[in-house]
Amino acid sequence: MAIAGSTGFKVDLDAVPNSCKRIDDLLFSESHSRYIIGTKEPEKVRRALSAAGVTFAEIGSTAGTIEFTKSKKKVIKLALKQLQASFDSLGKVME
Repeated sequence: MAIAGSTGFKVDLDAVPNSCKRIDDLLFSESHSRYIIGTKEPEKVRRALSAAGVTFAEIGSTAGTIEFTKSKKKVIKLALKQLQASFDSLGKVME
């Protein structure tokens, strides 16, 4: 979503429901199925998820950068253009 849509995000890792002891485990864990929902109607999504009994957490918002924080400290911060350039170069490396 961030690369294709040219919209970055900020994520508060403390808001992500988990039992991970390390940040890398949290970021790359394959423990439970999770979905990220981006919407212009957050209240409508909250109501639908609550009505369906789905456990959910609001973990972030859109931004001009890619940023992850933990205990209010920036853990990862990347310029969106930097991430897009790295992603675009991946195909060249794989050839």
